[in-house]
Amino acid sequence: QEQVLKPVARLLEEGQFGVFLLHGVTGSGKTEVYLHALSTALKTGRQGVAMVPEIALTPQMIDLFRARFGRKVAVLHSALSDRERYVQWLRVKSGEAPIVLGTRSAVFAPLPRPGLFVIDEEHETTYKQEDHLRYHAREVAIKRAQLTGAVVLLGSATPSLESRLKAGKGLVYRLLELPHRIDHKPLPEVKVVDMRREIKNGNRGIFSQALTEAVNLRLDRGEQILLFLNRRGYATIVVCRECGLVLKCPRCDISLTYHLDNRLRCHYCNHTIPAPGRCPGCSSRYISHFGTGTQKVEEEAKRLFERAGIVRMDSDTTTRKGSHERILKSFREGKADILIGTQMIAKGLDLPKVTLVGVINADTTLHMPDFRAAERTFQLLTQVAGRSGRGDLPGEVLIQTYSPDHYSITAAAAHDYEGFYKNEMRVRRALGYPPFSHLALLLFTHEDEDEAKKGAFLAQEFFVKELLNAGGQIDLLGPAPATLNKIKGRHRWQLVLKGPKRNSLKELIREFLDKLETIRPAFKPVVNVDINPQGML
Repeated sequence: QEQVLKPVARLLEEGQFGVFLLHGVTGSGKTEVYLHALSTALKTGRQGVAMVPEIALTPQMIDLFRARFGRKVAVLHSALSDRERYVQWLRVKSGEAPIVLGTRSAVFAPLPRPGLFVIDEEHETTYKQEDHLRYHAREVAIKRAQLTGAVVLLGSATPSLESRLKAGKGLVYRLLELPHRIDHKPLPEVKVVDMRREIKNGNRGIFSQALTEAVNLRLDRGEQILLFLNRRGYATIVVCRECGLVLKCPRCDISLTYHLDNRLRCHYCNHTIPAPGRCPGCSSRYISHFGTGTQKVEEEAKRLFERAGIVRMDSDTTTRKGSHERILKSFREGKADILIGTQMIAKGLDLPKVTLVGVINADTTLHMPDFRAAERTFQLLTQVAGRSGRGDLPGEVLIQTYSPDHYSITAAAAHDYEGFYKNEMRVRRALGYPPFSHLALLLFTHEDEDEAKKGAFLAQEFFVKELLNAGGQIDLLGPAPATLNKIKGRHRWQLVLKGPKRNSLKELIREFLDKLETIRPAFKPVVNVDINPQGML
């Protein structure tokens, strides 16, 4: 830790701009590096911002930061009321609170003399604001640092491919590494469970035999367990067995998810209806629930492990203010043996009594229609595996999957970031996807599908003509219906521009938007432009 701090401290003391990527395995002490770097920034008479990707991580970090800096810490995140945010904002602006801790919006904190921007878990997609004013907190932090002579410190156990490439070349970022856990504690042993074999052996349940035995062993020892599934609700598809009708959201054309309060809920617009006793299409009573969410995992865990105290942490159980903190406090105090959750339990949490992590289904992110699916799967598995064995006792991880040979899963099981990086970079290079190019996603939305489609094809006509003049540097993909082709009553069509230079894409899109102004109001769809989108759905 002292070695990685030296170059950061040097630039802070000299008041020079620089970007560092701290690649440290889970449990290697990255947070301590952040705290020391922020102390150095304060000593130089400047201020610092530290960002975390999830509100769920904030309470734990607040305790650490206030233990070190006392009342010098201001907290900024979306769960604050307007009044609370205003009070914190004034404390920062006046210099009363020279340390800011928060989620992505904290990057805009009105620091009088910013000296350091820390972005923990820099690979997380939540640092990108995907609606309204689109921005990536990492890019904003780097631009602010350039303008003020500050330092940016990016940290992750699984850096984004874009950041790792820039650091590997040493031209844009400088790479710092923490390859071992504190006190050289071992990383947890990871076992991959092939769920295809479970089915062949007659087990069609949520829990493999290996995971069931591992949970019981920890309960016998009085240790704690994390069970991870990145899908909330009880059943993800509700279907009529008579006519085959899948119950969908009328506003989003997406399958409704069954919840244990006997309601069906859309996870995109929150449209909610009572679960019908009969099929709305044919009046049959034969309605079945398929797929697994965290509620179903909780129900099955309570059946299998009756003696265990079980809590669940997902966006359904954390709607009230302070609920993240209450659930984690209860678990830390040993009031529960098993914590079940979605990605909010996968990263940043330090739970020293957890010796077993069970990944219920590693395939939920792997088979998404997105070129980043393998990267996200590797990152998520590595992060959640890192919650195991952080205390005095060794840890174990069991990953249940139907794709045990996929390189993202085998690399995560082997704690092999470099192996994954080489494999995935080979794929991206062959396909010409980021980080070897830049993307621009143009999304056309309208209540009438024909209008959305017409808008996308008009854009195609414009870009085809312009690209012929550009000499083939930029590729056009689409137009096509978006994967989620209707959300909140609006139909969605999209096209993607792919090219080596970001500015070239921006100039081309600006020309198209200027042309649209000359044909309004005949052109009816709303056009959303996202440069280097984090998701393609």
